Amino acid sequence: MKYTLENINELAKDPAAFVAACEKRYQDKVTACAKSLAENSDKSPIIMLAGPSGSGKTTTAMKLKEVICGLGHDCQVVSMDDYFKTVDPATHPRDSKGNIDFESPHCMDIPLFIEHMGLLRDGKSVKVPHFDFPNQRRHPDMFTELLIPRKGLCILEGIHALNPMFSEGHEEFTQKVYVSARSNISFNGTLLFKGTWVRLVRRMIRDNNFRGLDAVRTMNLWGSVRHGEKAYISPYKDLARHQIDTHMLYETCILRGTALPMLDNVRAGCDRERELRAIKPALEQFPGIDLELLPKDSLLREFVGNL
Repeated sequence: MKYTLENINELAKDPAAFVAACEKRYQDKVTACAKSLAENSDKSPIIMLAGPSGSGKTTTAMKLKEVICGLGHDCQVVSMDDYFKTVDPATHPRDSKGNIDFESPHCMDIPLFIEHMGLLRDGKSVKVPHFDFPNQRRHPDMFTELLIPRKGLCILEGIHALNPMFSEGHEEFTQKVYVSARSNISFNGTLLFKGTWVRLVRRMIRDNNFRGLDAVRTMNLWGSVRHGEKAYISPYKDLARHQIDTHMLYETCILRGTALPMLDNVRAGCDRERELRAIKPALEQFPGIDLELLPKDSLLREFVGNL
């Protein structure tokens, strides 16, 4: 599919078929990737899956698991977020403004993660910790037992999964996957909607639905998120054998109805105001598609929820 407004306008004339075709295209990518991962399970049973904020890592990991299990392999998904260290203002890394840099890999318990990689490699079980996000600490009494059975696979999903420091000494034991919504959309040969805006709109909607944050608050965090992507995620994306673009060509049409009212509330003088105000007129140019046409198992449900 071409990522142009002209093509979107044409395809949106039959919205149900448009949505179905995009969902199938994404699922075909996932299926092809999963089959390749399963074929290499004996040698490399650990799958390191990374991607920036709003890329759909969690859903993609679960869909990969579904296909892998359907091929007759045991497969588990573990969020690397549970390896975050309890927040300590005295020792946590800081950014250039002196704020805690929550995007830094050094917020994570790297030695414990590497230790667990070695144990899993040797066929032993590990106790995956549980991070209590509301209280910003590792829960002292909660953990999940993890063991990779023979011919089984484990997907370790997180923004830093491709960073070599998390697989040091165990590279040949791993397979790497990178996911992101990467495609720009053009109109009359000119850039209309950036791929990063696709992820930003997803995150705005998710933050509002699940975290009670408005678009301005999301944008206030976006600068730090983008800095983290450029410093800690993008440099390693080419280490991945598999790359999946999760951008659904129809999604600007189906998310615009939710995003536009949020963008109406942008306040003068807010952080990155100019960029926020540029998104709305661009988004308004897309034809609308009823949210009821969104499949129950769509990747976009990770952001809009089950309405």
